[in-house]
Amino acid sequence: MSQIRPITPTEKTLYNCNFQIINGQSVLNMNNKTLSIKTPVVNNNFTFVQAYNVSSSKTSAILFHITDNSRSASGNQMNYILENTFNTDSLNLNNIIDNKLGIIIFNDYPSDFNQNKVNAIKNLVVNHGLSVISSLCDNSINEIDDIFVGSPEKGCGGVLIA
Repeated sequence: MSQIRPITPTEKTLYNCNFQIINGQSVLNMNNKTLSIKTPVVNNNFTFVQAYNVSSSKTSAILFHITDNSRSASGNQMNYILENTFNTDSLNLNNIIDNKLGIIIFNDYPSDFNQNKVNAIKNLVVNHGLSVISSLCDNSINEIDDIFVGSPEKGCGGVLIA
């Protein structure tokens, strides 16, 4: 179950933008089979919708669809931390390639999010590896424009070390 709480002053200094993932704040523990995710968001209406394993043969990656059920752009202020802990077995995370797990956070209105977007993000992971995550944050890969075509679509993420 998702939890949301106000961001602390210390956390505000750690993160650069909403939906970012920072190793150490978010933690992958393969011994306990848990993945704990923390990411800044603008309002307290955000929740995790679903997780998708978008790993390729060379890159381990998980896509998290989140939403605040709004079609408006979420804004840039980091006011809250959205957090959740997932069981790695339920995410089919049995093997972490090079001990690095890419976490992709994608904000989209629930009925607008579909398998085509999951497939497009998986293709980005296949074609660009873990560099796709920083590119989602700064929109520096042209293929991203094919995914982010409306509001509130926005993505970011980070890499966790196993």
